[in-house]
Amino acid sequence: MNGVLVLVSFLRILASLMVTSTLGPIISTIAYMFKDMLTFFAIWAIVLTAYVCAGALTYPNTPRILNMEEGFIFWIESSLGNWDVGIFDHLIDEGKPTQRLIGVWFLLTFVLINLLILVNVVIAMMADTYALMTSVRKGVYNFNIIQTASAYKIDKYYGGLVICMPPFCAITFLLLPFYIGIKDKEKLKVFNERVL
Repeated sequence: MNGVLVLVSFLRILASLMVTSTLGPIISTIAYMFKDMLTFFAIWAIVLTAYVCAGALTYPNTPRILNMEEGFIFWIESSLGNWDVGIFDHLIDEGKPTQRLIGVWFLLTFVLINLLILVNVVIAMMADTYALMTSVRKGVYNFNIIQTASAYKIDKYYGGLVICMPPFCAITFLLLPFYIGIKDKEKLKVFNERVL
């Protein structure tokens, strides 16, 4: 429960920073960059799944890529820099040194695709988004002001429930029975004004 309260408080602070001229456009830029990250993760998931399937089918007796679950863990670790070409060493004992060499190159192509291509692509995508957003910085700031203006308008009947700052907002639920119990709109309005 405390984590939820902290998260809500953080989001309220973030929403209030959206209307500042310096931090508002930067926060909007970061939000747009999340779309780039989702695109990157979609492409990365396709590449990762292809390598997991190819590794499990080509090297069925190789430890750490025996099945899909272990394969996903191994290839994710490899993409993060924890790659181990030693998993193909058992092929030398089986008299298949060529298959071991192909396995090593198979792993190295995956590492190179992740490090050189995919990471640079996501950096380039984010750079484009940043360049686009900085060119329309003033417009983003004005849009944030217009978009949040209605959020700062206090509701004349239920505004007392959301007006408190953390940590006092956690106790506003105690007022909920009064807000629900008062059926007359004028009395509800007067009660809300007193709470405010």
